[in-house]
Amino acid sequence: MALSFSQQGSTTTLPISYGGFKHKVMWFVGNLFRFNIIRIRQKKRRYQIRKGETFVAYHFSRVSIFKQLKEPSRKLWFKRHTKTMKILELPNSEHDKLPFKRLGKTRS
Repeated sequence: MALSFSQQGSTTTLPISYGGFKHKVMWFVGNLFRFNIIRIRQKKRRYQIRKGETFVAYHFSRVSIFKQLKEPSRKLWFKRHTKTMKILELPNSEHDKLPFKRLGKTRS
């Protein structure tokens, strides 16, 4: 499973404060450009821009960036239109690069 970070952490994500310097920089840049989700894939490469019912997705190689639409046609689990980072998702290979030893799985 992928390693996921959110602002405060939850039952399925780690708090971004647990991330390494590189993860915190990605989070900061995502906030700076008002992205909601950044996903780094381990293998699959995609090159396209797609507009869905809730997000515009920008796919560049193994990096996908999602930005919420101003008026989504489907309801989101976000409480309101948000201009801040919500999720940073990284491949399993990033687990060993954390500044601490993981004590268990973040997701099953």
